[in-house]
Amino acid sequence: PKSLLLWRSQTQWLGGMGIIVLATIIFSRLFGGGIQVLQAEMPGTGLTRLKPQMAQTARLLWSLYFVLTVTEIALLRFLGDIPLYDAICNSFSTVSTGGFSPKVDSIGSYNSATIDSIVMFFMLISGVNFVLLYYVSTTLISNENPIPSRIRKSFNIFRSNEELKFYLLLLATCSFLIFANRISRDSIGSVSNYSENLRHTIFQSISLLTGTGFTTTDYMLWPKLSVFVLLLAMFMGGCAGSTTGGIKMVRIMLLLKALKRELILVIHPRAIIKLRIGDKVLDEDLFRNV
Repeated sequence: PKSLLLWRSQTQWLGGMGIIVLATIIFSRLFGGGIQVLQAEMPGTGLTRLKPQMAQTARLLWSLYFVLTVTEIALLRFLGDIPLYDAICNSFSTVSTGGFSPKVDSIGSYNSATIDSIVMFFMLISGVNFVLLYYVSTTLISNENPIPSRIRKSFNIFRSNEELKFYLLLLATCSFLIFANRISRDSIGSVSNYSENLRHTIFQSISLLTGTGFTTTDYMLWPKLSVFVLLLAMFMGGCAGSTTGGIKMVRIMLLLKALKRELILVIHPRAIIKLRIGDKVLDEDLFRNV
């Protein structure tokens, strides 16, 4: 029944942001270490604490989460031209990166490039650090500076975040490898088939990298290399402080940086090499926690 499908999507939506906020507040109450949880999940962001009280921080993050959800519902309803019920269920599952759809064939049931593009965008956004999104959104709506200045400042916030750049680079790499592999193995003659192929490739790359799980096509029929790349992407997840699961980008970054440091130490045993994310030097204790 529709009510059960709506309940399923709603529980995903509540759990998406809820698990981040709830864990933070519980640790804050029990151990006085709520902000340390955020620091361990989001080192090197270059952002200070949102508010002095964790409850205020939770309200701010939930507000942003709610706005993103309502925006996607409106876009799916009016641009995607799907029923309001479907728009609500799919939006709940997109922003929470849960992936439950009211349709048997997931997003592919609609067979619409517009709907695919809307869902892709919000899956991508939901894989980004929500604290980072909050700072960018408040910068854009602030009236203290002219609009061009606000846009430049928001762009600089994004550009200075090393984890976000790594997240986008990894997504682009996965999409390129899969698209190139599919093109080399398939006989595709028309430009329209190329564009549709690319759309499905990017959609599935975002969907599995963020752990959402929406599908627009049966990717298990793709070449084995493409399926293997998607399988690896499933374990990685999005940015720390997002609703995605997986290892998270910041941990993969630190693992690669630590591996590089160990290789250098083999050659130069007395070298002193600090781990950095952006301009921030990571404390060894924080590195182990992450």
